[in-house]
Amino acid sequence: MAYCVHCGKEVPEGATYCPACGRPAASGAAAPSGRSTTVWVAIGAACLLVGVAFLGIVAAIVVPNFLDSVQRAKQKRTMASMRELATAIQAYWTDEGEVPPADSVGALAGYLVPTYLGSVPETDGWEHALRYVCWSEDPAVAGCTTYRLVSGGRDGVLEHEDLQSYGEAPFTPTDYDRDVVLADGLFIRYPQSGS
Repeated sequence: MAYCVHCGKEVPEGATYCPACGRPAASGAAAPSGRSTTVWVAIGAACLLVGVAFLGIVAAIVVPNFLDSVQRAKQKRTMASMRELATAIQAYWTDEGEVPPADSVGALAGYLVPTYLGSVPETDGWEHALRYVCWSEDPAVAGCTTYRLVSGGRDGVLEHEDLQSYGEAPFTPTDYDRDVVLADGLFIRYPQSGS
């Protein structure tokens, strides 16, 4: 029995043209396996769907963890910059008997560079400006006796415009919008595990 190589229909013995499609029939050719082609297409499609689902699951796990690690790195860089600046301020305080009486982080360079620091870090890990304020707790003492360094966190928005009003309040490490505050050499608002 012969089959048309073009449409797969049965061609009568001795016919030179397929009665179904009208094309030349190849005598003695086997019927094309339309069923096996369909099975392979179905298997390929199923494998593709499984692969896409697998990639979706991996992306759902990896992408949030990656984004979280980027924010955590920025938070740690912010705290490291603030710690470096506080160490220089504390050294100045020890030598001069007062906190540098600057009105901004940028103005600290005049007091700290080059004796205590090579350069003053003026921004946090999110590239927002760090804030600095100093004041005297005792009105009878001239100059500054206490200070605050503040980062507005990921959103850059300060929780208090008056930097003196910050009190101690640790927060969840993944709350990246919270302000990070360093007061007189110690962090009073900072990411704390288990808080």
